[in-house]
Amino acid sequence: EQNLEFRLEEVEIRSDSPIAGRTLRDAHIRDETGALVLALRDPDGTFRSNPPPDTTMQPGQVIIAIGTQAELRSLLAFVAG
Repeated sequence: EQNLEFRLEEVEIRSDSPIAGRTLRDAHIRDETGALVLALRDPDGTFRSNPPPDTTMQPGQVIIAIGTQAELRSLLAFVAG
């Protein structure tokens, strides 16, 4: 039996991020990191839960994701480029 501890993480998309300007589908975040994007928060505070795959991620947005500690570390590195 394996115990998995899931956590939430907020990751800001910077202008130099390789995912800035890409859609969720094209970025393959889950495939690359294992983390699941639950929501996006815009710079003005607008919160989009369960964003569709064709949502374009912009600099200044914050990704709210769930995953294991290892998956979220991978997400941080992936978003940072």
